[in-house]
Amino acid sequence: MKNLFLLFIFLLSVIASFSLKAKTLALIIGINKYESASQFSDLKGAVNDANLIYNTFIKIGIPKKNLVKLTNQKATKNRIEAVWSNMIAHSKPGDTLIFTFAGHGTQEEDINGDEKLIDPRDTLDETLLLSGFADSPKKANNERLVDDELYTLWQRAKGRRIIFVADSCHSGGATRSADFRSKKYAWKTRFAPPSTVDLTPPTITDSNLSIEEGTLDNYFLFAASESRKSSLEGLIEGDYHGALSWAFAKGIEHAMLEKKSVISFSDLKDYVEHEVVIQTDNKQFTDIHPRGGGNDVLFKLNNNKPIAKQKKSEQTLVQFNIRGKQPDWLHNLHNVKIGSAAPDFIWDISSGDILNKQGDITAVKINNRDKLSQVISRVRILRVINQLARDHYIKSQFAGDYVGAKIHHFSNCTVCANCQNQCIVFSIKNWDENKSFLYQFNIAGNGVIQCFDPEAVRGNQKKYEFNATPPAGNNTLVSILLPASLAPLDNLITKKQCANTETIINKLPPILKNQDYQLGRIDIFTGK
Repeated sequence: MKNLFLLFIFLLSVIASFSLKAKTLALIIGINKYESASQFSDLKGAVNDANLIYNTFIKIGIPKKNLVKLTNQKATKNRIEAVWSNMIAHSKPGDTLIFTFAGHGTQEEDINGDEKLIDPRDTLDETLLLSGFADSPKKANNERLVDDELYTLWQRAKGRRIIFVADSCHSGGATRSADFRSKKYAWKTRFAPPSTVDLTPPTITDSNLSIEEGTLDNYFLFAASESRKSSLEGLIEGDYHGALSWAFAKGIEHAMLEKKSVISFSDLKDYVEHEVVIQTDNKQFTDIHPRGGGNDVLFKLNNNKPIAKQKKSEQTLVQFNIRGKQPDWLHNLHNVKIGSAAPDFIWDISSGDILNKQGDITAVKINNRDKLSQVISRVRILRVINQLARDHYIKSQFAGDYVGAKIHHFSNCTVCANCQNQCIVFSIKNWDENKSFLYQFNIAGNGVIQCFDPEAVRGNQKKYEFNATPPAGNNTLVSILLPASLAPLDNLITKKQCANTETIINKLPPILKNQDYQLGRIDIFTGK
């Protein structure tokens, strides 16, 4: 028995030493330039994405020799396949191989019929476009990666763990159209229209390997957007980025700021899902697999290299641009910056309209200092809500077959059957069942707060019907779940005691600081 015990201890030590020696290798691709393509424009943020992810991997302790970054014309198909093969050759089962791509994506006809096996309605392959891709009849080439080819690459790496970060569009997906006054700042899609010419067949194929994604073991996918929806790039913290790439890198950095030694798939998934929706104002929804979460450790974190926190002045400064003649009283506003490459909103003085970066009209008739101050306070309270939601996030979504990237139209509903305005149906789901008391308030586009009566809830899913605050534009509904009612919240965000924006900004964080809570927000864009 003693010998068996010693053998068991020896085997545990072997396994432990093996896990400690497990390597992580990454191929990081970012493509802005598409010089031979005629049907779509260059991007601005894909190379920034590659640089951000590369630098983040350096910060967490992945050796530079294990990282390969290919940008623009350097990312050829042959080079990508060669680098991946080299990564396989210098790794062993149990190691982690990462493949990140930021650039244009598209769809093309499915030649081998494998898509139909998964979804009978799907007759198209998803494709990543490389810098040398050409879509004209005389220049059509193979500088692209079809999903079948990617799965072949994954299968060649049998036994390795694979993390795939795909920050591109796989379909056109409907998006809200941007008002012309915000076109300069509105986020842009990473989708290229399908080619109208015959393309050469995929070249990375192994006849003896399965090409179905579902057959892959130990595979983690961070896709920028759900099927038939768009992935976007825009200004984040002063630079152009894809929302997924930025959130992926910042999620890792956030864990380092929290002094964590590791980050799990579940934690990174929650962070990325939350931040992508927030950064794009509900225009983009990620597709992350496996869907069930999981506590698998994706990365060990090197906390010997501190991450710089954002300066407090940068967190509190509200930036906006104006159209029209600037009134004199604007000079007396504090904690604002007028004129920015990445404004929080645009104010059209002649019409009084407020537009967000997505081109939505979020408030109207803003024509004096007090009303503008309320809009500025709205930006500030949303920053507070976002910070409170990190690590305490609860998922809210529209009920039914909601296409997240479109404007949501008013619909008839039972609760508001006698209301002057019609309602929007949404749901809160998958919360901690130990938290059974719900507080809710809405922040209208003009900064006005609308509070609702708190209520006890049961189960882990509930549908709600919400009466949008006129004018129909951008409402942000905030839900807070707690184990029980809380007297300070009763005095802050109920129908009888509904505080103004600045009061909530100052009082909500200290109230929730030591509480066991979950918090979620849902942005509602309405139209007739």
